[in-house]
Amino acid sequence: MILIGGTTWYLLSGSEGEQQVTVTSQINEPAADAQVALQKLGFNVQMQRVPDNAVPAERVISTIPGPDSRAAKGSTVVMQVSTGPKIERVPDVANRPEPEARDILTKAGFAVAKDPKREPSATVKSGAVISTNPAVGSNSPQNTPVVLTISTGPEQVRVPDVTGTQVSQATSNLEGAGFKVEVREIESSEKAGTVVGQNPSAGQNVDKGTTVTLQVAKAKQLVMPNVINQDVNAARAALIAAGFAPDNIKSQATAPAGFPWDRNKVWRTVPEPGSRMDSTANVLLEVRQ
Repeated sequence: MILIGGTTWYLLSGSEGEQQVTVTSQINEPAADAQVALQKLGFNVQMQRVPDNAVPAERVISTIPGPDSRAAKGSTVVMQVSTGPKIERVPDVANRPEPEARDILTKAGFAVAKDPKREPSATVKSGAVISTNPAVGSNSPQNTPVVLTISTGPEQVRVPDVTGTQVSQATSNLEGAGFKVEVREIESSEKAGTVVGQNPSAGQNVDKGTTVTLQVAKAKQLVMPNVINQDVNAARAALIAAGFAPDNIKSQATAPAGFPWDRNKVWRTVPEPGSRMDSTANVLLEVRQ
């Protein structure tokens, strides 16, 4: 007596007078063809359909009695037929080390691709799982290999040289390359706003998202000199010598000249003489014309 799927099957083992027939192998054969072949041998055929990760759908997994067994003609052969791979939910292995993730998936019945994908990640530590394909939580055939994407750690980026440039341009370049920027002003003979140092230094390979600290020339505190009644060109030269940025010095004719010798001479400045400001301030020279 053999119990199969809750049903009791009696396999006749050769009582006197019964003809014995060999059960031919139908393993991996199409179910319909196998059924006909066994029926032609004189057997009744009972099919049981079950999922199987190795045998394609509608192919024979096994028979009872097994291949090459002898059974009484007219007895019943139970034939297990594959319905295809078992469908299961992909376990959550995100952020787990690769060996642990493989073990979890294998124990859950899934095939795992031998070669994972590898890519950088700013949030998942090196050697851990970023994602899977099929995705975590999706329903997938167990015989479809799960491909792991493994983190190689943060992306490495080469630090550009931004010394000698203005802080606004340097900041834009660094942020565009994926860095964060911190600015520290220092006393320097360079023009205000010029990057005079950086850390990390140019050429280093560092994690994307690393903060680059810029040392930037601080604007100098100046006193507006008195250039009233000076020729506009002489006044401009005096302001540059005092430390004002040339590009920030503008002139404009705002009054008529009472005498020929007053032409092109400064009659007022903005800001007024004696005012305190930094070297990046704008200066307007008002002249007679």
